[in-house]
Amino acid sequence: MDEPTYPNRAIEPARARGRRGMRGPLWGLGGLICGALLTVLALLLFAPGRTSVIGATGTVGGSGTATVSVDDVLLSRLCADGIAQAQLPFTATNVQAHIQPGDLVTIAGDVELLGGLTRPLAVTLRIEAANGQPAVQVTEARVGNLPLPGVVTGLLEDALNQQLAGLGNGLALGGTRYVLTGVETSAGRLVMTFAPAP
Repeated sequence: MDEPTYPNRAIEPARARGRRGMRGPLWGLGGLICGALLTVLALLLFAPGRTSVIGATGTVGGSGTATVSVDDVLLSRLCADGIAQAQLPFTATNVQAHIQPGDLVTIAGDVELLGGLTRPLAVTLRIEAANGQPAVQVTEARVGNLPLPGVVTGLLEDALNQQLAGLGNGLALGGTRYVLTGVETSAGRLVMTFAPAP
């Protein structure tokens, strides 16, 4: 049976308008859902590399030891947080850590002084495994050409050690708890070795 046509839409029965009137909103809703799914897919496929966000990788060897490798990106974040929490007599910005061969880490940043002057912050650390955690010792610290006093370098060292302690704590794989036994550095990479806890 053919549907009647009405020359004047105002007198068209509501039932006839309802069947055709729902097509537009359904297409719109379908388009919205497809757009959202495509956006999520694009974010998953084209997002920046995850390794630079995480900054750490790990492996378990046949001997039962585990290694965790940390890059400059992750260490920079940890050092920036440690310096921010150190309650130093200055504020450091643009903090960047650079892992060097020979168990050394250099930290560079900017320190804003009174009057808006900015001077470079330069810190050199020696890193080692101590008591199952990574530990640093400040070997040199300067703002501009001025060495930082021992009290300030002590605050800095304590804050950085507290921040880095999280790298060595709580590593557990397959029900086995591991403790940090050694560290080794190369350009841009800190490799920590863990052994099963006794």
